[in-house]
Amino acid sequence: MRTYEYMAPEIVQKKPYDYRVDIWSLGILLFELLHREPPYKGRSLPEIPTSLNKKTIKFGPHISQEAKDLILLILKHNYNERPSMEQILNHTWVQQHLAKEQYIRNLPDPISSTKIGRAHV
Repeated sequence: MRTYEYMAPEIVQKKPYDYRVDIWSLGILLFELLHREPPYKGRSLPEIPTSLNKKTIKFGPHISQEAKDLILLILKHNYNERPSMEQILNHTWVQQHLAKEQYIRNLPDPISSTKIGRAHV
């Protein structure tokens, strides 16, 4: 993995930065998990600023509007406009997936709830 593709614009531009670079990296990771590639690409660190300057992110057709909204919210070039972790965790897309996870956890385990007799062992 080339970690420079996760670098926030302020790091690439050698400007002061704070914890919000981690928020940026989370947005890159989320995009990559959904697309199998980062939104900003380059074969080396010097190529990343050129990619970042385009500022457009191309989403695949399989990406929901809620996921797009969250990624665009996180990948703000101005770090003052990036959301907090609390805002991210309260975002509709995250909440939908947390609700699905909670539902799945509450389903009975199909293996332990199945009665298997000696004839099936």
